Amino acid sequence: MNRCICGVPDWTSVSTTSFECVDFQETRVGPSNLIYMKTMIPDQQLILSLIKDDLINFQLVHGLNALGLHADKYTLHLSETIFRLIGFEDNERSEDVYAHYLQLTKKAYFVDITESNEKLNDLALEIYLFLKAWHG
Repeated sequence: MNRCICGVPDWTSVSTTSFECVDFQETRVGPSNLIYMKTMIPDQQLILSLIKDDLINFQLVHGLNALGLHADKYTLHLSETIFRLIGFEDNERSEDVYAHYLQLTKKAYFVDITESNEKLNDLALEIYLFLKAWHG
């Protein structure tokens, strides 16, 4: 099996089954979780990408609201898709997890994505790992 550590794999030339999803503890080095994110299987990468998109949308909507533009109607509701992809059912436990998910997404308000995506990637991974831990 190949591990994609140094960059995004070219999915057109590599079978998706040839990549290994490695354990988080094995790959975490320093403040960046880039190595872990690059070794995820495609569904995990999709979920992580959706979480990042949700965080960016959160920043955009809140920034527009701060300018008085009332942008709440432009929320993408990506969390519904994220929860379905992970496998959460519609029940009270999911509602509790969703409430905590919303608390975690509020951290995005303090992430400056114009400087670097690293902090955004780290927050997205933190949220992903939280959701996977609760789902089991």
